Amino acid sequence: MTNPFQMGDTSITSPESFSYKETGPAPVQYLLFTLAGNKYGVPINQLQEVLRFNPEALAPVPNTADWLEGIISLRGVITSVVNLKIYLELETGYTSNLSSIDFVIGRAVPRLLVVYANNLSTALLVEDINGILFVEPEQILPVTQAVKDSYGKIGDFLSGFYTDQETNTTIALINAQNLITAPTLQRVSAAT
Repeated sequence: MTNPFQMGDTSITSPESFSYKETGPAPVQYLLFTLAGNKYGVPINQLQEVLRFNPEALAPVPNTADWLEGIISLRGVITSVVNLKIYLELETGYTSNLSSIDFVIGRAVPRLLVVYANNLSTALLVEDINGILFVEPEQILPVTQAVKDSYGKIGDFLSGFYTDQETNTTIALINAQNLITAPTLQRVSAAT
């Protein structure tokens, strides 16, 4: 009678015979979004969640900066909604008119990128989500001071650039946690 717990081949390969492949850092996942017609990326690990923007859930806050659209309640947590296009001064002369936002099939759908840092939750209003991108760390081009200066206000929050070889598109990568912990946003978020 054979032992039901005995395996057919009982030889075990020694650890020395395994081949180990050195791997570098894991790719970083970026959520791609549109802002003022340009594509940007933010590390997914900096996001708490992504929501479809509902202007009816927004409570306006009077006498605040024009980029602060208002506040929303996310499961009981009061969260400031920052219009990223206005805050980063990407479109001049823009005035918010959230009541006129229409949700039309085939058009961009405004989204909220909810970021949590320093015990504050802030929702960044963007025009649309474009997908997820996996980027090897060595593919990220650094940001020089000259480049930061040429990008205006958004330059302070750039963490690098990635060029998509298939589409030959350069995507600016943003550090969302640095963005929401900027002194200007901290003062407004803490007050709301």
